[in-house]
Parts: sequence; structure tokens; C-alpha cells
Amino acid sequence: MNSAPVKITYLDNAALDHCSYFLTGLLDNAAQYGYRLEIQKNGYEKHFPGLPPELARANPIFYAEDGDDAYYFCFDGYDMADRIAIEILEKVRFFFKTNYDAASVEKVVEDPLLRQRVIPSHPFFNVKLPFFLRFQHASTPLYRTVMDEFSSWKHLRHWGGYWRRSDTIDYLRGLRTDHKQHDVYFVVPYYPKFHHTSNEFRYEIMARFTEAKGINAKVGFYAPEVPGKFAKFYTKRTSRSEHLQNIAGSRISIYARGPHDCLSFKLGEQLCLGSVVVGQPIRRTKELLGGLPEFDIQYAHETPAEIVEAAIELLNNPQRLEAVRQSNMATFDKYICPSALIGRALNFMFARELNSTANGQIAREQLSS
Repeated sequence: MNSAPVKITYLDNAALDHCSYFLTGLLDNAAQYGYRLEIQKNGYEKHFPGLPPELARANPIFYAEDGDDAYYFCFDGYDMADRIAIEILEKVRFFFKTNYDAASVEKVVEDPLLRQRVIPSHPFFNVKLPFFLRFQHASTPLYRTVMDEFSSWKHLRHWGGYWRRSDTIDYLRGLRTDHKQHDVYFVVPYYPKFHHTSNEFRYEIMARFTEAKGINAKVGFYAPEVPGKFAKFYTKRTSRSEHLQNIAGSRISIYARGPHDCLSFKLGEQLCLGSVVVGQPIRRTKELLGGLPEFDIQYAHETPAEIVEAAIELLNNPQRLEAVRQSNMATFDKYICPSALIGRALNFMFARELNSTANGQIAREQLSS
């Protein structure tokens, strides 16, 4: 049986939108599991010399130490099931992958022993870290390497963008409300390149909702330019705060898979905010998500017509709608929130059956000292 390490060190390699969720969960669990979370500035350069920046950026890597035992583990944030950083996989003991698909792993990873290191993980999204300034180095050097001679002004814009695009989990939970302004909310980005099928699919959903009688639906595409017929549903991009309030303030949010059939960031946000979801079947990490409460009725609709029909059916059954809403909030808190996601990973690594509701106050006090 493994034991919890005394120290876990983040190697400072990933962009904040790919590491903030996992760092939050590690902070929240540190007190209960008895480890100290530290950050080694530019640590990936020492531990993984020569690692290409584009691989480092999406795969936050951690180094666990407990006496004579030491090992790496990471969280793969790629949106493609068949994209696995073999250079990282070869060195880590545990490789947690969000967009997990067993067939893709078998195809990409030839060594059967390496395949056993790849473990499905629940979805994540960008969150605001506590003590943000202590983490701000967490991708600046890497970002400069990737973007090549980034100016100081652009660095500031990058950090400002992260600050605007992220909120703490507690803030998101605080947006949950019984007061609903819209029946349906489906406002999504327009993809200018490569994803014509996704745009068409989303367009038809919007068209059907606007034609449905008695449905108060807020739908639209946002982008610098929305061309052709898609311009019919052009909407100005709102602030993140307003967007989140719209999700929380809608009886139903529509879920459309991301590019490459990936798990969208929206999935976790919708559940966290207490919205009932109607959308396409989940094709990644089905091992974990497939059996969650009420997912079989929410993520079960292949066509725009089926999605709209299922949404209207739920809207006509307020008691059922409320039961699913309550279930989604409980599911997020129990399985998907940062402390629960990391708690599952820690239990897997340490073979310990502990509650994942740890209080992270001690860890936060350590980090701020």
C-alpha cells in the first residue's frame, strides 16, 4: 500500500488555465492528507530538460516525495483523446487524463505498461487561485518561450485576461439561484476555422429554440466576425461575470461537445452553477461520467431536434426539473469540484479511502506565509 507523501511540488510548467483547478484541489486536500504543497520556479526545466513548451503548457506536472520514495504525476489537459505527451508519460507514475478514451490510449501508447499509467480524470475548468501573486510565475517564462519575445505589455494583458476569465469555486457556488430569468441559455463562440460541422450543429439548435412557441431562449454566437447565415444569431460577447449569471439564471443550459468531441469547460461550469443540462452524449471519460446521477437523461441527445424536444419536455415538468437541478449541484460537489477531483486522484495514488471534503485552510496559511 502506498502512503501519502510528505511534500508535493508543482514544477511550474503549465498555463494557469490548465493548472489552476488542480492546484486548488491540492490546496484543499493538503491538511487532510498531511502533505505540504510547494512550487519550484521553473522546476520543469530541471526535472524534464528539453521538454517542448507546447507539451509543458497543457500538462501540469507534480513531484511527490515521501522518504526514499519519489515520483512524478501529472494531469493531461489536452482537448484531444489521441494526444498524449509520451515524453511526460514515460517519466510519471500516474498520468491523469481528462479526455480519456481507452481505444485512443491503446492506439497512441504502444507499450502496455505505459498504458496502465493513463487514468481517466473528471473534467476541469479555469478557476481563480488563492494568493494569485504567489502563482503568477506559473507560466510567464513558458508563455514567453511559446510566444517568442513577448513584450511586458502583452504579459500584463495575459495575466489580466486570466484574472478576468477566472473565479473561485466559492464565488461560483454563490451564484446558484432559484430565480430564473431564461428558460434556455445557449450562447457559444463561433469557430472561424476547421469546425464548420460544430457551427452548423449549434446553428440548428438556436434556430429550433427561436421557433419554439412559449420558450424564453437566450441563444447566440459571439466572435469578432460571424459570417453568412450564422450572423442571424450574432450576439455581443458579454463579460464572464454576466455569462456565468446567465447560466445560473437559466432553467436549462445546452451542452454541445467541444472540438474533437472533447469535454467542454462548460460541463463543469454548468453543473457547478446549478443549471439543468440538455445536450449531446459524452464521448470522453465515460468510465467516470457515464454512471453519475441524471446524466443518462441530460447527455443523451444526438441531434438538435432531440435536444430541443428534451428541453421542452423538462420545462413542462417543473418538479422533475428541480430534482435534476439539485442532483447536478450535489454531483459537482461530490465528484467534480477541485477538492473531489484531487481527492479521487490522491486516493488512487495513495490507496487510501478518505473523505474528499478536506479543509484547505492550513495549506492556504502555509502558502501565504
